[in-house]
Amino acid sequence: MKKNFLIYGYGEIGKKHSRLLKKCFNSNVYIVSSRKNKNFFTPKDLKKLKSIKFHLIIIANDTNLHLSTLIKIRQYFRSIPVLVEKPLLITKKINNINNNVFINFNLRVHPVIKKLKILIEKNNFFYCNVICNSFLPAWRKKNYRQFYSASNKRGGGVLYDLSHEFDLINFLFGKYIILNSSNKKISNLSINSDDYVQADGKFAKEKKYFNIMLSYFSRIQKREISLEGTNISIHACLLKNKITIIKKNKKKIFNYKNFNIETTFKDTYKHILNKKNNLLCNVDDSIFLTNIFKTIKGK
Repeated sequence: MKKNFLIYGYGEIGKKHSRLLKKCFNSNVYIVSSRKNKNFFTPKDLKKLKSIKFHLIIIANDTNLHLSTLIKIRQYFRSIPVLVEKPLLITKKINNINNNVFINFNLRVHPVIKKLKILIEKNNFFYCNVICNSFLPAWRKKNYRQFYSASNKRGGGVLYDLSHEFDLINFLFGKYIILNSSNKKISNLSINSDDYVQADGKFAKEKKYFNIMLSYFSRIQKREISLEGTNISIHACLLKNKITIIKKNKKKIFNYKNFNIETTFKDTYKHILNKKNNLLCNVDDSIFLTNIFKTIKGK
């Protein structure tokens, strides 16, 4: 039997979800978009789709519209699983939208992150350094100035675009507090959103500290996590899918050479459809992250 999927928003990420859903499943994919296309439904047509039994709904429009879109969708589809593109900016629980809602922090199901989770549970770490350097103009073929990432009003900026790192700290270690932070535009990119974030923090329950640095003005890409602990140091590279461990002067390397990042999207879909959601980011996690973002932005 064919599965039915609904994608709300059809920018680059919406197109990616559509392609992967068609590739992964025997499926019908319905698109809701303000873009003029005879095969799309407009946001005003949402009610017309109420009779269709959807297996999953994906929200992939601009960041600043995620919450209002979720509220609108829940008016017509009260119990269907919803996957919201990162982040979902929500400061408190809202009636009728909390259950069966997940945020697409797909790096949680990356094999490197899964392995780090196991290593953290088995060892005593006191410091974590996280860095993600990217180059916004290289993200897409079209002019980067035209995309929401370049617009503060549309919910763009490196803090939200690269928010995976703040979610991963929560996923790997648990809740934390921000001690010091800086969130600015410091490059010559033609954008009015932030392109640099640096944050120092402490984990709520223990004397463990972390540092996060994000940017999207660097032509040398990095996505790395380093851990320092009692008799152990770990370096994880999410671009090379590799973990290096030095423990008691012995070195060990884990390579995931054949891994493709698109697998994290497919695994996320499968976790939701099979109701195995313990690894996924939920509304409670999103409320925590939203408040962290507010602290960093000084709001």
